[in-house]
Amino acid sequence: MNASNAPTTALPSVSRKHVIILTSSAAVLYVLIEMVSGFSAIVTARVVGSPAVAGLGPAIVFGMAGMTSVPAGWLSDRVGRRPLLSGGFFIGGLGALAAGLSMETQAVLWLWAAWILTGTGIGILRLLKAAAADVYPSQARARGIGVVQTGALLGAYLGMTVAMGGSPQVTLRMPADPWYLVAILWILGMIATGGLLRPDPIQMAHAGETDQDVPNRSVLPRMGHRRIGAILVAISVIYGIMVMDMALAGEVLKQMGAGSRTIMIVMAVHFTGMFGPMRWAGGWATRTSRPRMAFIGAVAMMAATATMAIVPLTPLTVSISLLVVGVGWCVAWMAGLGELAEAVPRRGRGTIIGMADFGSDIVAAIITLFGGVALAHYHLTGLVTLGVAAGVIAMGTIAWGWPTRRAKISAGPI
Repeated sequence: MNASNAPTTALPSVSRKHVIILTSSAAVLYVLIEMVSGFSAIVTARVVGSPAVAGLGPAIVFGMAGMTSVPAGWLSDRVGRRPLLSGGFFIGGLGALAAGLSMETQAVLWLWAAWILTGTGIGILRLLKAAAADVYPSQARARGIGVVQTGALLGAYLGMTVAMGGSPQVTLRMPADPWYLVAILWILGMIATGGLLRPDPIQMAHAGETDQDVPNRSVLPRMGHRRIGAILVAISVIYGIMVMDMALAGEVLKQMGAGSRTIMIVMAVHFTGMFGPMRWAGGWATRTSRPRMAFIGAVAMMAATATMAIVPLTPLTVSISLLVVGVGWCVAWMAGLGELAEAVPRRGRGTIIGMADFGSDIVAAIITLFGGVALAHYHLTGLVTLGVAAGVIAMGTIAWGWPTRRAKISAGPI
C-alpha cells in the first residue's frame, strides 16, 4: 500500500460506528419528514379551522428547513458536525412534541411553534450528508453519502406506515400519539449523536486533508465558481422536478378515484426509487464521469414524466413513472452532491451542501407552485410540459457549465 493511502487505513473501525449512527439518524429524520408530508396540511386545517390555510403548514416547515440549511452548514464547518446534529435532533423533537400538543389542545400557538421548530430541525439534520462525506476517505465521499442516505428509505417506510395507519380516520380524529413517538425517536437521536458520534466527523476529515487540499479526482478547481454554480442550479432544478412529480401525483391519483392507501403505496414505490439505489449510485459516482451521470439521470426523469401524458393512466403506470423519476433523481443528485462534497475542503463542505439544500427547496417550491397551476388549468399535459421544460434547463446547465473531463482514479470498496 502506498503512502498516499495511509491516512485511510486507520479509519475503518471508527468509520463503521459512525456510518451506523449516521445511517440510523437518516432513518429517524425521514420518519418526521414523512409525517410532515402526510399530516402537516391536515393538522393545520384542523387546528386553525379552515381548509384554506392547509398549505401553510408544509410551507412553513420546508421554508424553515431551506432557510436553516446555509447558516447551519456554515456553523458546522466551524464548531463541528456533532453539536449541530445533536442540537437539530433536540429542536426537531420539540417540534414533534408541539405538534402533538397542538392537536390535543387545539392551540394555534403550539401549531406554529411545531412547524417552525420542525422545519429548523429538518434543515439542520440534512447536514448528515456533510458528516457522511467527512467520515469517508477523499476518494469515496460520494459513496459514503450514498451509504448513509440508504437509511432514508427505512425512515420513509416507517413514516408511511404511521400515515397509512392513521389515514382512515384522518378527517375525523387525528391522534397525537404518533407525533409523541416521533419526538421520542428524535430525542434518542440527540443522545446517540451527542454521546456516540466521537470523534467529530469533521475531525476525521481533518486527519486526511488540509484546508489547501482539493482532491485531485474532482474536476472542480477551487475557484471554479461557474462550475459550482452550474452544479447547484442543475441539481436544484432536478430536485424540483422530482418534488413536483411526487407532490402532484397524489392529486392526479385522487382525480382517478384512488384511495389513500393506494396513494401511499404509489409513494412507497417512488421512495424506493429515490433511496433504494443510493449506495449503488454513490459507488458509480466514484468510477464514472459525473456530468454524464447527472445528464443520464435528468433524461430518465424527463422520459418518465413525459410518459404520464402518453400512456393510459392507472395506479400501476403512475407507480412505474414515479419509480423511474426517483431513480433518475437519485443518480443525478448523487453525481452533483458527490462532486460538491469533493470540490471543497472540510471547512467549506457544510456550507456548500447547505447551499445545495437551500437552492433545492426554493426551486422545488417554485416549480411545484407552477405545476399545481398548470395541472389545474391545462390538466396533465400542462404538468408534463412544465416538467420536461425544467429538465431541458437542467440538461442545458450541465452541458454549459459542468465539464465532462475528469481525472482517472481508482477507489476500492468501502
